[in-house]
Amino acid sequence: MTTTKHVAIDLDDVTVDFMHGVMDAFETEYGGRWPYAGHSWSSALEAFYKHPLFLESGYKSWWEWLRDREWLWARFPAVPGAIGGIARLRTAGWYVEAVTSKPKWAEHNVWKWLGHYRPPFNAVTIVSPDMDKVAFTTAAVIVDDKEATCRSFHRDGRQAVLFARHEQHEPGPYLVARDWEDVIKHMEVLSA
Repeated sequence: MTTTKHVAIDLDDVTVDFMHGVMDAFETEYGGRWPYAGHSWSSALEAFYKHPLFLESGYKSWWEWLRDREWLWARFPAVPGAIGGIARLRTAGWYVEAVTSKPKWAEHNVWKWLGHYRPPFNAVTIVSPDMDKVAFTTAAVIVDDKEATCRSFHRDGRQAVLFARHEQHEPGPYLVARDWEDVIKHMEVLSA
């Protein structure tokens, strides 16, 4: 059962500026900027997962590197417009739920980040990265940067907004938002 004005919002790269945070930390530590398209889960980043500098430093992947620096996530900035956008959705009558995928070792940083930025979520749901978010929320709509998650919501008969800040996407079985103003516009249409 879904509540009509219940929206699930992803954290990484929708609310938290995750990949820019990772790239800034990489630049600080290794002195170089990794050329990537800007979107966190695109094929352009596949090579970064096993960057030679991580391997030379004794890590098997950037995830292993990040685990040693798990505190970084809680310090990443908010995506421009996210905190105010969440507040606007609440004011417009939406029940706003954060739904994020995190490994157990990173879960506590969700609370640190939320405590710092204080986005006005009504609820927070944390799922394991190997789990499908659609199974853990009754939201009628999700705003997520992963196309697979948006497609999963569509298959379940729900709406989705693909948050595609840095990549070009044609609308599929979901709406596409380039920024938080687009998210607000889509949510106004969906609530009409």
